[in-house]
Amino acid sequence: MALSPIIIFMPALYMMFSVVALTQFKVVYGLFARLALTRSSNPLWQQVQPQMRQLLTFCEAIFGQPATFTPNCTHVLLVALMLVLLVNLRR
Repeated sequence: MALSPIIIFMPALYMMFSVVALTQFKVVYGLFARLALTRSSNPLWQQVQPQMRQLLTFCEAIFGQPATFTPNCTHVLLVALMLVLLVNLRR
C-alpha cells in the first residue's frame, strides 16, 4: 500500500494553515481594538461602543494587548490540532 504524498505532508500543511489563521486573527484583533477605542458622533455607534470596550477588555485579559500579540509555537500547534479535529469530525 503506497502512501499518497498529501498524507505525508499533511502535518506541515495543517501548521501552515494555522499560521495563516493566527495571522488573520492578529489583524482582526488589532482592527477590533482600534474600532472599539475610536470616538464617533454617530448615536448608534455611541450605544454599541461601551459593549465593544467591555469585550475588548475581556480579550485583552486573555490575549494581551493587540499591538503586542504575537503567536508562538504553542499557538500554532494548538490551532493546527483544532483544524485536524474540525476536518476529521466533519467526515
